[in-house]
Amino acid sequence: MKIVVQCAKSKNQGGFLKLDNGRPVVFVADPSSAPSDPEYVFAHPDAMRSDGKSWRQYLIEYNALKPHNPDGLYAAIDLYRNPAYADLKDAFGAENLYVLSAGWGLVRGDFLLPSYNITFSYAGKATPFISRTLHPDFADFNMLNFSSNDELVYLGGRDYIPFFCELSHSYAGKRTVLFNSETPPDATGCSLSRFETEVNTNWHYVCARAFADAERSGKQLLGVISAMKGTAEDLKFVYREAPPNSEKKSRGKGLSVGKYAPLFDYLTALPLTTNQVTLTYSQIEEILSAPLPPSATTHASVWWANGGHSQANCWLKAGFRRDGLRIGQSNDARWVRFSRL
Repeated sequence: MKIVVQCAKSKNQGGFLKLDNGRPVVFVADPSSAPSDPEYVFAHPDAMRSDGKSWRQYLIEYNALKPHNPDGLYAAIDLYRNPAYADLKDAFGAENLYVLSAGWGLVRGDFLLPSYNITFSYAGKATPFISRTLHPDFADFNMLNFSSNDELVYLGGRDYIPFFCELSHSYAGKRTVLFNSETPPDATGCSLSRFETEVNTNWHYVCARAFADAERSGKQLLGVISAMKGTAEDLKFVYREAPPNSEKKSRGKGLSVGKYAPLFDYLTALPLTTNQVTLTYSQIEEILSAPLPPSATTHASVWWANGGHSQANCWLKAGFRRDGLRIGQSNDARWVRFSRL
C-alpha cells in the first residue's frame, strides 16, 4: 500500500538550496514576475544554474550524496508543518509515502526537497508568480515504481487530482482517489471513495490522521477501501471524530464564527485527547486561506481576547480558549496557544 499526499503551503523553516555565495534560493513558477527581495533569489526548478545544470538535475545529484546534506534540506514528508505529514510517516514509514509537489512532481517521502512557493490551488492565481496553473511548464519528477501492484491512494484537494492522474496514469496497481465533496471529482482511471467529515477546509489532514490511526491500530482501513466495488456512492466510507460532549455544544450555541469558520473546523477536528495546541500566524493563515488583519499584530491583546469578536467565537465554539500569545518579528515567530475549556 502506497499513499500520495498533496503538498502544503506552510513549510518548516530553512531547507533552502543556496548559491555559491550562500544566498538562499526560493523556487517559484515565474521568477520574472516575483517581487524583488534582498534576502532571496527566485528561480524556476528547471532553470539553469551557473554550472550549466538545471536546479532539478542538481537536486538529484545532491540526493545521491546522502547523508551529506550541507544545505539542511528536509525529506519531502518532513518539509511541511502540518502534523498530518508526521502522523503518516509514523504510521506508514517514509518509504511508503509520496508527496505530490506542485514544485517538483511526484517524489518519494524520503527524497530531500528544498523549500519552494508554488501551488496548483485556485487561490494561487491571485499571486501569479507562484501559480502552477498560470505557468504550467515543468519537467516533473515521477518516482513511482510503475510495475508495482500495490494500491496507490491519493489524499488531497480537488485542484491537485488532475496532476495526480497525469503522473500516475501508467501505474500498474489500483489507484484510489479520496474526496470530501458531495459531487465526485473527475479522476479518469481511478477508483473513487468519499471521505465524510464535518471539516471542509483541509479535510485531507483529518483523513490522513484517520488512515494513520487505523494503520497503527491494525484496522486496515486501506484494505477496506481496496475491497469495495461499485459506484462512487457504493464506495462511500465514513470516519467521524469522537462527538463533542454536550457541555461543549451548549457553550458554542448561538455564536457566529463568520469568515473564521476554517479555524473552527480545524480546532473541532482535533482529537479530544489534544488539550492544547500552539499555532503560528503562518499556520493560522494557511488554515484560513487568507491573511490575518494587521490588528491581529498591532492590537494583539484585544484581537485575541476571549470574547466579543467573531474570531473569538470560533475557538470558544470549538471548546477552546486563547491562553498564550507571542508577537515576534515575523508571522513564523508569532504564535497563539489554545487550550480546551
